[in-house]
Amino acid sequence: MKLIENMRYVSTNTPVAVTSLVDLDSSLSHTNILGNQMAESFITELQEFGIPVVDYKTTGVIHVGGSGDFVFSRNLGELERNPYIKYILSGTMTYNDRGIILNIRMVDINSKVVVASSKGFIPQFVVDSLYPRNYVDGIVLDTTS
Repeated sequence: MKLIENMRYVSTNTPVAVTSLVDLDSSLSHTNILGNQMAESFITELQEFGIPVVDYKTTGVIHVGGSGDFVFSRNLGELERNPYIKYILSGTMTYNDRGIILNIRMVDINSKVVVASSKGFIPQFVVDSLYPRNYVDGIVLDTTS
């Protein structure tokens, strides 16, 4: 809601792309299940507010396989360049013992001007619920990260 409240220039005529949230480190190129899940959630939230979202990871082709049917890809060779994107929504994640601090921003793809921003906090117990755990009698045997 905070992001939408302070949004400037974005309208129902200005397509937005949403990227994975990344760790706030020196490379800004590492993400995880939380960064990807947050991006998926923002796609839904923006749509609900009437903002057009371009899903640039959609290939335009359905790949049928033994384990399912797929339309998304992270292979640049399978994706089309999309000239319709006007804004990009992304952000960073910073970790502490209590949880994760999120800093989200929407940026004009050409001018690099920030047109909306927001910050938030996700408690550690919520983050932990995203990762599968192997429990026996209430004891964690292993974790996958």
